[in-house]
Amino acid sequence: PWERARVVTELAEALVQAGAIDEALKMVSVMNDPTSRSRALSPVIMALVRQGSSDAAVEAISAELGWVRGVAERRDAAGCYATLAEACADVSDLVDSESTIRGQWLGLARSALACSWLYGESVWDQFGILMRVAPELAIQLVDERVLAEPEGGTPPELEPDLGAEGPGGHTGSYR
Repeated sequence: PWERARVVTELAEALVQAGAIDEALKMVSVMNDPTSRSRALSPVIMALVRQGSSDAAVEAISAELGWVRGVAERRDAAGCYATLAEACADVSDLVDSESTIRGQWLGLARSALACSWLYGESVWDQFGILMRVAPELAIQLVDERVLAEPEGGTPPELEPDLGAEGPGGHTGSYR
């Protein structure tokens, strides 16, 4: 199954490179593996934006965010949302920095990133994406992490009860 998913993902990427973006989007929409599907969608979204179809790209990523919420297992969903957040951040780099469309893509990236955290993804594992889409929050988290380290004590990352989310990241009993 993993080999098949990898091949289908590569095929979708090849279709994008050949200019068959609609066909690639259709192929992605029928993929069953959430992780492969999220990875395969990234180049399709980028291609749609490059050809000037920003609305179609936003529609595709929004539909994918909803699809992941409905079908993915908890751990798969965390990774899918992180992949989609990175795809949105990549697309935001393609658009004019003063454009409202850039703000829309950054907002989608932040939403997907937050969803990844809700499903158990580590803030620190996705810190690079966070720096790109919400640098003020990233800096605040680092500052809190540094301030949380007790003098001469155990650094926070070694404390067993801190959790994957970092400072203030205890997620409660729903896990």
